[in-house]
Amino acid sequence: MVRAPHGPALRGWGKADSYMNYYVYILESENNDWYYVGMTQDVNARLQRHNSGRVRSTKRYAPFKLLWTEEFPDRLSARRREKYYKTGFGKKVWMKKVKEGRKLS
Repeated sequence: MVRAPHGPALRGWGKADSYMNYYVYILESENNDWYYVGMTQDVNARLQRHNSGRVRSTKRYAPFKLLWTEEFPDRLSARRREKYYKTGFGKKVWMKKVKEGRKLS
């Protein structure tokens, strides 16, 4: 009998959605000088949730415009990039590139 691996990094293993790509996205509040970095499989649906006030952490900063998306083949890679962009150094990197109008990579 083959068992699926367990652990937070492997959640969803073996499910149909585990073959879908993941995206890291950066939102900019249209009313405040505030940014949000997140991860999802459906950027448009997630942006809609943020803008409708259904995400508690971003509710008071809505509405948002999508500033950046980056595609990853799996959840773990996307999560690592999301966590990096949320660090002080990672934020400096993406902020500098955004201000210069360069592609994030």
